Amino acid sequence: APDDPRHSYVYGIALHSAGHTDRALRVLERAVKKHPGDRPILQALVAMHRDRGAQDKALRYAKQLVALEPDDPTAQRLLAELGDQTGR
Repeated sequence: APDDPRHSYVYGIALHSAGHTDRALRVLERAVKKHPGDRPILQALVAMHRDRGAQDKALRYAKQLVALEPDDPTAQRLLAELGDQTGR
């Protein structure tokens, strides 16, 4: 079910949990292109990229989260943790 964002999210998380982070990121990045407003996918991309040290990519996805819900304190906190103090 490639058009179902939940399926892509669960599959990406399963791949990551099995140690296949590169494949997980490919699945999730394809999914976010089709579903740019899917919060779980964006949150997973932030976490995986952050954990790999890809700060720029993590920050980009965190900014997408904030754009979806500018007043969301969780998304704002992610931006702050990633070093972006502008919140934009």
